[in-house]
Amino acid sequence: METIRGLNSNGPAIIATALVFPILTTMTFVLRLATKHFTNAPFGADDWLLFAALDIYIIAEALVIRSAFIGREAASSDDPKYLTYLQYVYVYSVFYWIVIALAQASILSLYYRISGVARFKYTSLVLIGVVAAWGIVASIIEIGYPGHPINYYFGGSAGTVFNVTYLTFWLAMSIIEQVVNVTILALPIPLVMKLQLTQRTKFGLATAFLLGGFVITTGIVRIVTLYHPTAAGIDLTQGDIWLNVHLGVAIICASLPIVRILHSRSLLHNP
Repeated sequence: METIRGLNSNGPAIIATALVFPILTTMTFVLRLATKHFTNAPFGADDWLLFAALDIYIIAEALVIRSAFIGREAASSDDPKYLTYLQYVYVYSVFYWIVIALAQASILSLYYRISGVARFKYTSLVLIGVVAAWGIVASIIEIGYPGHPINYYFGGSAGTVFNVTYLTFWLAMSIIEQVVNVTILALPIPLVMKLQLTQRTKFGLATAFLLGGFVITTGIVRIVTLYHPTAAGIDLTQGDIWLNVHLGVAIICASLPIVRILHSRSLLHNP
């Protein structure tokens, strides 16, 4: 019943964030493309990965909006409309891990492409593999954890049930996500500081990378808001709101560093 009440009280916030953040993410991606066009920079793998993340995010947000309208019409947890709402939640919950993995891989691909330092490139490549493995495992388990098997939501489907409890899985995957985010933020800072650049330019580049700190902040808030293992019930609408915000911030933070880098025309080719 917590989610039923949450759909009524948090419905407007869910719909608002699901409308605003796709617009903001699209604007930052367009800014990224415009900057590349005016600086004659090539469209690389990092751009394709972020473009894929943006597309999946927009699809997820369309599902979030639709689910909010359907869920608010449910009178109780036994109402068929509530089950339909849960089916939407099931699908876009899987999209969460995919979008985060693509956004992280995009930044790491950018690191790999613009750096001329072999060790930095190797580290970026290894981290891309870690992110890919994490995203695949998280998505597979999300599809079939015991409290959330696919055949429960979609009758007749052959669901696979994994022997893990969902909250433990969710917390573990979320912590790994934050560790990777911190690593991505810290990775280029020593390299930037060694470049033969003015202090102002160094500060600008470092700030561009540290913008990713916002995604760590929203990620931590999301964990604190949603992880309540002793609670009698869970309000899924809190997860909807923070899914909208956190994924949007992740894509925005992945777009902005390249804009600053290209604008400064000081790419990291120096050892």
